[in-house]
Amino acid sequence: MTKKTTPPTASDSAPEMNLLNRHVLTGVDNLDALRGLNRNIADAIITDPPFCSNQFYEHPFGTDPKDKKGKTKPGFDDAWTLDDVRAEEHKLIHNKHPEIYHICALARQTHSAGMQAYLIMMATRILLCHEILKVTGHLFFLTFIEFCT
Repeated sequence: MTKKTTPPTASDSAPEMNLLNRHVLTGVDNLDALRGLNRNIADAIITDPPFCSNQFYEHPFGTDPKDKKGKTKPGFDDAWTLDDVRAEEHKLIHNKHPEIYHICALARQTHSAGMQAYLIMMATRILLCHEILKVTGHLFFLTFIEFCT
């Protein structure tokens, strides 16, 4: 007599998510949050990163510059320097992905140190997103190339 078995389901082998479904992280550096997530858990990641516009923004686009208590919301500086990039980000890209680091270094020679810093910052986060995504997952990346001046 042959024993009938049921095929494994995605929930049988998939790691448990350690974040809420449709979790939104805003207004903070997401590097530490990305490092704290399990790997191969996300179906999709949607990100709206800084644009490297070399401008200071008083408050997020399309929002009221005042909070509910009437205080001015903090802005953010979208101009990048190598001081803005953590040493661990340099090390990660340089040691584990030398081809990507080489491209970032070329950006410094052909554009500016700020562009190198921006590319290292973005590459670090994109690589972490890739680890978090399932094999069938998708990364949606919102950016405006004309801002990168």
